[in-house]
Amino acid sequence: KATVSVLYWYLMQFCLRLVARTPCSRRYQDFTRERARIQHKETREESDHDCVKLLKQRYHQALKGGVSKKESGVRELLRLVHMLRSKGKQPGKATYNTALHICTKVKAIQEAERLHEDMLKNNVKPNVQTYNHLLMIATKLTRGEDIQRYYKLMAKEGIQPNKVTFTHILTGVGKTAPNLSESIWSAMLADNIQPDSALFVAYLQGAPNVATVIKRFEEAHAYQQEKGLKWDMRQFYGVVIKTAGFMKNTSVAEKYFDEMLDNGIAPMVQQWTALSSAHAVLGDVDKAFSVYRRMLHHNVSPTDVTYSVLITACANSLPPDTSLAEKVFLRVTQRPSFKHSLVVWNAMLRLYANAGKVKEVRSLGDEMARLGMSTTKVEFFINKANSVQDQT
Repeated sequence: KATVSVLYWYLMQFCLRLVARTPCSRRYQDFTRERARIQHKETREESDHDCVKLLKQRYHQALKGGVSKKESGVRELLRLVHMLRSKGKQPGKATYNTALHICTKVKAIQEAERLHEDMLKNNVKPNVQTYNHLLMIATKLTRGEDIQRYYKLMAKEGIQPNKVTFTHILTGVGKTAPNLSESIWSAMLADNIQPDSALFVAYLQGAPNVATVIKRFEEAHAYQQEKGLKWDMRQFYGVVIKTAGFMKNTSVAEKYFDEMLDNGIAPMVQQWTALSSAHAVLGDVDKAFSVYRRMLHHNVSPTDVTYSVLITACANSLPPDTSLAEKVFLRVTQRPSFKHSLVVWNAMLRLYANAGKVKEVRSLGDEMARLGMSTTKVEFFINKANSVQDQT
């Protein structure tokens, strides 16, 4: 009986192995493994979805506070990501990209860098959205080296940039290294990415001089006509006018503004403000205010930036026209929507600094602090006012 039992056991093992090698059995095993893989993936995606939901809930709670609350909310995100992992949940791309998107709200570059490092450490492969968020923060902070580094990392990891990627890169490079914008544009075209209006505007903004911005403007206009596209050309004219004004070339600014009117394109407040700014840079108070009056005549409502430009014109005139600027400032700050406008208050700080009025700069800075406004530039303008006072 013992011999029969042993032989029976060996016979059963042989039969089982024979059955396991049949195509039907192999298909079943493959099916079992695939089902287990899908279940693991679904569990991870469900976990990732829960992480995203929790991150958004916590951050929206922080949004009810001020800027400091938002910043503490971003720091809380990092703790949440580690806490979720310690509780068995697996944060994936959606979780990290949500956290990075929240970092863009308050320009939290250090927290975003740590999230990116955490992704790589935990074998969560970044995608194009990940780098778009990182590029957006670096662009907002005008960190040219970081922009170029992220772009190289994308190429190294084989991640294909999209239109949003190149828009951020061109905008950031235009602010920090405008000479690189041409090569970035060529790389974009080599990737068979068809430029849209946002890309062309970023390309225009990255022009290093007036001649280049005019050349790129003509390229954009020709491309629009060739493709039969209906773009709002006001933003293109605005970039040319703003660039020409910044380069102190008011003749080009006025030429393209008049061309816009001749072509039946009604300027918006941005274009009117850009033309006024072109004269304000040179301290030409009469022409800056003349553009402002023309704008009102065309029933275009000014913004706080418009008023800051008028104050800047007074600040850059020789000598600074403090009495006229104070009238503008008083008029603006009486409007509830502009009362706490930082650009207007900083323009007044610059005016008093250019006039060498240290006492007024300090007084204005104290008032800004009392109103809960940012006072990061006050010390700079105090030093500038002291320097002007010493020279006089």
